[in-house]
Amino acid sequence: MKQHGIDGAALQRFGSDVSATGQPRLRQRNEIQSKARDAAEKHGRGFYVEYDISGFTDDNLVAKVQEDWTGTITGSLNLTDSPSYAREGGKPVVELWGLGVPNRAGTLQGCLQIVNWLKDHGCYVIGGVPRGWRTDANGKPGFAPVYAALDMVSPWNVGNRNVDQKLFDDDFAQLSANGQDYQPVIYPGFAWSNWKPGTPRNEIPRRVGDFMWQQAVAVARCGTDSACIAMFDEYDEATAIAPAATDASMIPTNQYFLTLDADGTKVSSDFYLRLAGAATKMINGSAGISPTVPIPPVP
Repeated sequence: MKQHGIDGAALQRFGSDVSATGQPRLRQRNEIQSKARDAAEKHGRGFYVEYDISGFTDDNLVAKVQEDWTGTITGSLNLTDSPSYAREGGKPVVELWGLGVPNRAGTLQGCLQIVNWLKDHGCYVIGGVPRGWRTDANGKPGFAPVYAALDMVSPWNVGNRNVDQKLFDDDFAQLSANGQDYQPVIYPGFAWSNWKPGTPRNEIPRRVGDFMWQQAVAVARCGTDSACIAMFDEYDEATAIAPAATDASMIPTNQYFLTLDADGTKVSSDFYLRLAGAATKMINGSAGISPTVPIPPVP
């Protein structure tokens, strides 16, 4: 991340892990997040906790997040004491991903309660919300009070096959009018095939980086100065920007994996890290807007 100019990462913390009190999976998650903190400090990168509310229930969401935040994140792990922990306006950043998402836990009252509880405990709260949050499209109805309570709104864009400038523009305009911040989600491509045999192998093609790049251009043009790239290492959904197999010579002969040359052009294993670094500069304004991918497939 340091080598490629990527600022930092959100450390996912799944409800299914947090709820597994005393079990190895929770100990492993805590160990991973401690190692991530140490690495961020060593290399000058930022990080913050993202609660993916998958695995919580309507009944335990509030209590489990409260218990974990006070007992583990700011308690035994002391993550927010790290100089690398992301802060906005002096406040530690925390994200709740899945607010208003139909197949995730959380009632309107419960989600509003935990957002306000975190804010009352001095946090800057990001909400990972449905792409259609402004109109209740593809989300739970009536969640506008939850979205309005957030410091930053980050609509989930993975699965959207289109690069929609108007979507980014309209999101940014409404949030700016509300005095809220905007963190769009962009991604390189998608396929279930690494995880679920029999599904489309190159479902949303990367187009040699152009798909993610055009999203980044739209973000830069809408006026915000940050974005979240999904995901750093999610190979199972073929959204990873971390180094991956470049061609068939690097995958098993008895199992299919989507390789980086799936669109017919060879790219280096670090191509999407390099692309993410270039996108970072364009979105934060330290480089101009380029309508085409500004880096070569192979350095």
